Amino acid sequence: VQLCSTLKTYDCIRKELMGMNINEIFINADFFSYAEVLNMRRVFTPIKIHSDGKSIYELRKKKSKFEIEQVKKAIQITEEGLTYIMASLEEGMTEKKVAVELEYYLKLKGADELSFPIIVLFGDHTAYPHGDPGERKLKKGDVVLIDVGVKKNHYCSDMTRTFLFDGYNKDFDEHYEYLLKIQTDIIKSIKAGMSSAMLDIEVRNKLKERDLKKYYNHSLGHGVGVEVHELPYLSYLKRKEKLNKKNLFTIEPGIYIPGKFGIRIEDMVYIDSNGKVEVLTTFPKDFLVVK
Repeated sequence: VQLCSTLKTYDCIRKELMGMNINEIFINADFFSYAEVLNMRRVFTPIKIHSDGKSIYELRKKKSKFEIEQVKKAIQITEEGLTYIMASLEEGMTEKKVAVELEYYLKLKGADELSFPIIVLFGDHTAYPHGDPGERKLKKGDVVLIDVGVKKNHYCSDMTRTFLFDGYNKDFDEHYEYLLKIQTDIIKSIKAGMSSAMLDIEVRNKLKERDLKKYYNHSLGHGVGVEVHELPYLSYLKRKEKLNKKNLFTIEPGIYIPGKFGIRIEDMVYIDSNGKVEVLTTFPKDFLVVK
């Protein structure tokens, strides 16, 4: 597209495809309206267009070195933003104000857009896994949960950290340390070719040992790429799903205790072409208290 930027997007794509002697392409129709597909068929003639979203999703599971480089750029911006906002927290700030300030900072630092609306929750609100930031004000001793991701060069990041604001909570501390150990052990156990469902089942079994399974109400993770949720999915419901080389995904166990607090620890994990498992997120996970 950069080679023919004076042309409209579809005309530019057609020119590039014709230059490569390509006479048919496959698209994921989930991304286009009916009118857009009709327009592409008109502009792309004589190139034929076929819809095959399933195959495209499967192809996108394997990330190239270039793609991982873009994801790392998105992660770097995300981590800079989280560092900034944690240092900026003050008693009396609302969840919504923190989310807005974080989004502003992320875009100043080079984010093209957010991967998803930022989740900022305080206190007992953290027990809602994907709650919306509201007018709840930050108080000393509050649990804070921030789930944030950005897009850079079309690729997404996704990370969650949970911590305490200016205080100590023994109950939270014990639950956090237990969940962190589960997440750490799960990441260490990842191998190319293994069942992703088994990882989710293992988390549920570990939580069951302390009667916490009932507070874990989402899957262990999901693939990330040009969309923040894509294949592979790490869920006990996806028994046939496997984790393979070049797969990028999140590992995000959580517990959400109504009326008390929620905890989620989320990292992005990549299995490279040699089968080596790499945690791409670098933000600290040790028990944090922000003052």
